Amino acid sequence: MSQYEKLVSKLKSLLPEGAEGETEWIANLSNSAALLWEDISDINWAGFYLLDKGRLLLGPFQGRVACREIAIGKGVCGTAFQEKRTLVVEDVHQFPGHIACDERSRSEIVVPLYREGELVGVLDIDSPVTGRFKEEDKEGLEEFAALLGGGAVHTHEHDGHASGHTHEHGGQTHTHSHDRGHYHSPEEKKKQINRIARAIGHLQHVKGMIERDEDCADVLTQLSAVNAALRNLGKSIINEHMTHCISHAIEDGDTKAVEEFQKAVQKFI
Repeated sequence: MSQYEKLVSKLKSLLPEGAEGETEWIANLSNSAALLWEDISDINWAGFYLLDKGRLLLGPFQGRVACREIAIGKGVCGTAFQEKRTLVVEDVHQFPGHIACDERSRSEIVVPLYREGELVGVLDIDSPVTGRFKEEDKEGLEEFAALLGGGAVHTHEHDGHASGHTHEHGGQTHTHSHDRGHYHSPEEKKKQINRIARAIGHLQHVKGMIERDEDCADVLTQLSAVNAALRNLGKSIINEHMTHCISHAIEDGDTKAVEEFQKAVQKFI
């Protein structure tokens, strides 16, 4: 289990069923900040900025005293909120308009925070190490934020019976049914499902923007985030299908499955 899978698992155990209201929300954010602070190495600040009266106001956090408020569009946090996308900054001193709340900070990652489809703030983590945050951190923290905001989708195991044949893969035996069942690793399935959750969150926000007659340029920017999430989902599915299902189809001489996959990829690209 990866670091972020463990983090998400811990977060699930901290989120009570049926918790609603601002008091519950702040309590969840407080525990989340503490969890990030304890489990992520080489960081010097972890917390949240929440939308309040047209600006980002300091929320629950762990670390040194921080900036009380940040204007929308200013600094890394304000820019990530305005552009509605995760920002990974290798060197904060190279980021135009960086707001230095802690002089020790060298790199930063900021993830938009949604609550029931509405953009309500950002998750912000700083590090004293230049280039600390990678793609793994981006994906893991986006999944963490999606769960915290109520946007995560959970998988369920289904019982069923299928006739077929087996293949050895990675030391494990997987059965592939003749009714075109597919094997997908639990890790990749979880990533794909959370990409869908992020896309749904973005779409819900687009719906709200249109209902509120917000600026069309902002709507298009948000739609670009939806497109990016769906493209990444498609790429993940292609890679996983090539690794498992198509390799097995080739072994079995199933040319029809290979041809159908080629046609599907052509439609996607």
